[in-house]
Amino acid sequence: VGYSDTVSNRTEYELPITLKLANQQGWVKANSCIDGQGFYYTKSEEQAIILIFDIDGNLIGIYQHSSNVMPEPWSKTTGPLKTDRSPILNYEHFGVYLFLLDPTNACNKGTAYETLLASPADLPSYSIPITSDVAVSLNWYDPVLCAPGRGRYFTRPEFSHILMYNTSGNAIGIYQHTADEMPSPWLKTKEIIGGGSIAVVEVEHYGLFIYFQDPMTACQRSDADSDSVGSG
Repeated sequence: VGYSDTVSNRTEYELPITLKLANQQGWVKANSCIDGQGFYYTKSEEQAIILIFDIDGNLIGIYQHSSNVMPEPWSKTTGPLKTDRSPILNYEHFGVYLFLLDPTNACNKGTAYETLLASPADLPSYSIPITSDVAVSLNWYDPVLCAPGRGRYFTRPEFSHILMYNTSGNAIGIYQHTADEMPSPWLKTKEIIGGGSIAVVEVEHYGLFIYFQDPMTACQRSDADSDSVGSG
């Protein structure tokens, strides 16, 4: 997983996709395994994101939180709770999940994942259609043109997030944006320009890319699926 601001000033970095890497980078376990959710890992310098791992040490999701009022699917909450019912974050906030893998069996060893980009009904989470054809059927606007190093930006006017797909029609990422000031890794951005130099977000805002496939080859017809998870 990696973060970045704009294509012209890319400051991307990777989040650990395994628990071994997370431990090496200073992420600390915050709770015992919670059925249907997994283990939460925090890091003092990360003020907006908590990582979620399964019992086998695989990164299965991300929990985002903000003291700002945030749009749906974000929800006002005290956030994830430890097994003793005490909060991991000790304040009320707006939070949202992005599950890269289905967390249903996160506490069971040897889970074989068949469901990607899960959206559990009992948690405020992003629902991302796995292909662009499904996205179009759900009224996401297909831009047709592809932005090199980013992908195709699919939009719906009622949402404050944008979905990204490669030219093969596979979901590769999500872009969130808000007018409110946000902490790192959110970045202040003048605008977002899509393929064909068409403006996707035309006003100054704070934005955050999260990629779960490498976007650098998103516009290549021979684009192959990547094993990496990224935000950038």
